[in-house]
Amino acid sequence: MGEKKLGRGLDLLVGGDSVLVQEPPPSRDSATITPIDVHRIRPNRFQPREEITDENIEPLAESIRKDGLLQPILVRQLVDGYELIAGERRLRAARRAGLRQIPSIIIKKEDRDLLRLALVENLQRKDLNPIEKARGLKAMISNYGITQDEAALIIGFNRSTIANFLRLLDLPPELLDAVSRETISMGHARSLLAANNNRALQLLLLKRIINEDLSVRMTEKIIAEKTRPSKIVPKGVEGDPYIKDLENRLSGHLGTKVQIQKKKKGGTLVVEYYSNEHLQSLFDRLGFTA
Repeated sequence: MGEKKLGRGLDLLVGGDSVLVQEPPPSRDSATITPIDVHRIRPNRFQPREEITDENIEPLAESIRKDGLLQPILVRQLVDGYELIAGERRLRAARRAGLRQIPSIIIKKEDRDLLRLALVENLQRKDLNPIEKARGLKAMISNYGITQDEAALIIGFNRSTIANFLRLLDLPPELLDAVSRETISMGHARSLLAANNNRALQLLLLKRIINEDLSVRMTEKIIAEKTRPSKIVPKGVEGDPYIKDLENRLSGHLGTKVQIQKKKKGGTLVVEYYSNEHLQSLFDRLGFTA
């Protein structure tokens, strides 16, 4: 894991004065390393990481074939085998390298500590995608019954960082998938949250971000323009003879009700239609081919 130390907030979860600074916890001198059949080890059910690509595994597998596995994994014993606590990449790489057994340290940990160790190992990894981090944080908060402030203290993130990750989970499935695959950045995803009440706009902008390489700033600008409330001139247009005349003439030409809504800058032209056939007739009158 990275060198960044975690704060004293771990006491919120495990009690006492223990502070976990990095993994693996036990050293070779203080713990027994036991070879365990790889097929007897099941994944950690609290594992935040969801996708580990072949590109991440193969270099480690090749290293294991050449030099063996230098760092044991951490497991706890179950009735019918073992559950992984830390070392997901090492276990997968060992299997890919053809190892039948893997060096392991067997430790006794309750479920709360299992989640803590898995999160500590994974949430600070650079190759964990934002959605995996968000779901891992949500699992931590839900399973522990802690606040976002306490989660920030435990993991070593800012409170705002925790909130931003969790907000990503409010995105529709299409956007969650795009962020998971890193098709769009977390910055783009955060900007799209501002249009959460307009899914059609979100999906349209998703396509534009991908196809037109829209920047985060440009995405934010478009959303601000599309979601800004219209500012109608207070005095309205009902008393404006010129606007009223234009409405009447245009209504007569098109054969339907027309409204001209004047604003400070520009305005809106509303043309009503009452069926698909009526809409087509309006297109014909306007010389437009649908």
